[in-house]
Amino acid sequence: MADESYTDRTIWLPSLYQEQWEPMVRLAVLLLGGPGATTAAEEIVRDAMVTMYRRDPTLHSWPHAVGYLRASVVNGVRAAVRRRDDAEPGQPVLMAQADEDALTAGADGDGSGADGQEAGGVARGIQVLTALRTLPRRQQEVLILRFYAQASTPDIAEALGITYGAVRSRTERGLAGLAAALDESGERQ
Repeated sequence: MADESYTDRTIWLPSLYQEQWEPMVRLAVLLLGGPGATTAAEEIVRDAMVTMYRRDPTLHSWPHAVGYLRASVVNGVRAAVRRRDDAEPGQPVLMAQADEDALTAGADGDGSGADGQEAGGVARGIQVLTALRTLPRRQQEVLILRFYAQASTPDIAEALGITYGAVRSRTERGLAGLAAALDESGERQ
């Protein structure tokens, strides 16, 4: 998209929807976890896009538009998690079918592989997600944004509303906790 098109939401919003709907829904599913995550994730992403349309933010570039949407999705997930935790205090977030669905949706969209490598990768991903769910929520958010969304430290800091140093420390602590959880379960390779 040309830079001048960012002043007209009738141009950038459809492009943003077409290119970012699925990645943002998968991101929200991974951040939400738990039963019913796919439906809730779709609602969160839809609401974020509707909010972007209504507010018509001043966007400078495509990465700025994607970053704005990512931050809106993360904030929507946080609000949904708070509502869920208020309704069901003390309930642990368990590995859900939605987590598996997010893993099996590969770049080609169908999750199929030519050989057994795809199944092994999905099984490994499920092990990592199960271990990830044992970490504090803030560490989960940083690791998911870093390794799933491929977000940079500044992008993560902006999306979560924290400092670069907080991103780094949560990443380090999260990776250490993830390694310990995988070692404990005998799944680390």
